[in-house]
Amino acid sequence: MQVADEAVAVPPSVSDRRSEDRRARATPIVSRYTLFGGRRVGDRRSAESSEQYVDRYPAQLAVALVTIGVLCVLDAAFTLLYLQKVPGGEANPLMAALIDGAGPTYFVVLKCAITNVGLVVLCMHKNFRFVRPVIAALLGVYIGLFMYHIYLAAVVA
Repeated sequence: MQVADEAVAVPPSVSDRRSEDRRARATPIVSRYTLFGGRRVGDRRSAESSEQYVDRYPAQLAVALVTIGVLCVLDAAFTLLYLQKVPGGEANPLMAALIDGAGPTYFVVLKCAITNVGLVVLCMHKNFRFVRPVIAALLGVYIGLFMYHIYLAAVVA
């Protein structure tokens, strides 16, 4: 019995390609796909799935991070409203010094900027070992803080 010669598909060499082989280097932390989406939705390599950067992020992560950002703004606004009504001070000594020294506008801008830069860093590192629990804890803390502000508004009013 003779075995028929089958055509074997030979992958093109690097010189035949139009551009550099994208697999030759690791995915960078920040690339053109970071904000505008890329091809990879999930990780195909289960053994290597932790601590890798991806091009696309799940909608649940976006909802959690946007919620934290909005709750941060509400925390700053409620803090300033509460400080106007009742004598007292900010619990965070760094933010209290910022309110007293630079004023409420700088307080809100700096508080939101620091929080949102941190959220971007957490988003980019979402596959790293402790990042998802940190995001969940931050969401819980900000929800608890928001509930505390609602309680204070009811007591003070």
